[in-house]
Amino acid sequence: MLDESSSSPSGKLVTSVRKKKGASSALLVEAEDGSSFFCLPDLATRYDIRRGVSVAVELWQRLLHESELVLCYNQGVSLLTRREHTRRELELGLQKRGYSPAAIRSSLDTLTSQGYISHHRFAEVWLRSRIRKHPESLKMLTQRLQAKGLSREEASQAIKALSQEHENLELDLCAAAADSLGRRFSDLELERKLLSRGFSSSTLRRWHSHGSADE
Repeated sequence: MLDESSSSPSGKLVTSVRKKKGASSALLVEAEDGSSFFCLPDLATRYDIRRGVSVAVELWQRLLHESELVLCYNQGVSLLTRREHTRRELELGLQKRGYSPAAIRSSLDTLTSQGYISHHRFAEVWLRSRIRKHPESLKMLTQRLQAKGLSREEASQAIKALSQEHENLELDLCAAAADSLGRRFSDLELERKLLSRGFSSSTLRRWHSHGSADE
């Protein structure tokens, strides 16, 4: 049983224990000194964390640490159920939600070892979506994958796998990009737009000759 003395110099006097909206099933535990943390309900029950009791500082820190590890991991799982994420994206997402570097690192390591984080899956899903919505050169796609958090090798392997599935992929992407831009631009403006999407002059020449051959 925790000490219920409000004057314990070695403890934190709990002034409030309540469920906070948007914090899943976690309980917000607040102390008289202004400190607070989200505590797992089963831990709060096990250690009788309630208003009016004095919690030893060591126990307070242990409950904070144990609760944060579980809550951070669960938040990571929740984000991954919505869509694939790279490790970097999850790290940034968890940082924005206020989790400590240690809790984030532990959660990401666990999620990676369990196969929940997969850069291979992410690249496959992201590439297909990007090509459909905003076709651009393979060089640009590689750079964007790296910006998302993939290593240079991972990004290159993903592009290589996609290229093996589609013959003349770069040319097809150029044609798709030109189609997506429509007839809003003059030939010169269209070429500039395609160059800005990473296509080379040689690819543009091939695209032009391919279009002429089709006609």
